Amino acid sequence: MAGLYDSANRPADVRRMLDEVGVWGVGDLGQLAAYHDSLGTPLGLMAARALRAEGNVAAAKAAARSVIAQWPGYDPAYQLFVELAGESAIPELDGLAARDPFEERPLIWKAVAQIGAKQYAAAEENARRAIAIDPSDGEQGVNDRMRAYAVLADALEGRGDQQAARGY
Repeated sequence: MAGLYDSANRPADVRRMLDEVGVWGVGDLGQLAAYHDSLGTPLGLMAARALRAEGNVAAAKAAARSVIAQWPGYDPAYQLFVELAGESAIPELDGLAARDPFEERPLIWKAVAQIGAKQYAAAEENARRAIAIDPSDGEQGVNDRMRAYAVLADALEGRGDQQAARGY
């Protein structure tokens, strides 16, 4: 049900389920963060979206962090985290990249945060580092593959190199 409420953009109902349904069997949302619905959306991400909708940004960031910790290749959690944290996400994403040098997602999303902060040269560098780790982005789902190239194009466009950006 939480997945249905989340996909119907009913965050209050997601929150009510988390707060009032007694079948979870855990005392902390962090223990549920990686449970997912039939579409593969983690409960932690649903909770983070619901918390954001009610204005609890700190709790929403914590829930997104928990999903990232348990699903380090899951783009929607990074996307929400970067949306919530903005430029302040950069040091945290640095830490994630340092902990797992073979996971390209922290570098991709660090580049996204850097683009938001108009740090285009640094964003280009991180997008290229992500591409070097996994040029095909093959373990991602059909609609998430090759994200690093799109981010690289955004960084190049930000730097004013339209021709190179079009190539990506």
